[in-house]
Amino acid sequence: MIDTIKNSEYANKTGHMCVSKLDEASCMDWATDRDVSCDGDELEDSPIQTLGGLTQCQDQCLNFGKNCTGIVLKRDESNELMCHLHSEMTSCQPQEGAISSTKMFYSCRDNSNCEGSYVRSGIHIIMHSGL
Repeated sequence: MIDTIKNSEYANKTGHMCVSKLDEASCMDWATDRDVSCDGDELEDSPIQTLGGLTQCQDQCLNFGKNCTGIVLKRDESNELMCHLHSEMTSCQPQEGAISSTKMFYSCRDNSNCEGSYVRSGIHIIMHSGL
């Protein structure tokens, strides 16, 4: 992990970096849908301005902890990217320009590449009208 940080774009920056580490026996990935916005209980009083886009928004969710199950990234009225942290992802609907991303967890106790170890995923049901 140290080499990854040293070789990252943040290595030459002043300031600090937060790193989230998952349990050794778990694997986590993101299920990401473009042009989809989901509702759900928001974990912050207001969305977080996110200059770093999807990856930074996902990192915010990881840093929040296990209560954050997914994110919605979209532009506000002043065209700033805003990150919405959710404790659940519900009522997903098509919305141009929005990106929804939900945590997926795997168990890696028996193998190191998580193949065949699917445990749980956030589920999206997208309703399309006019089809």
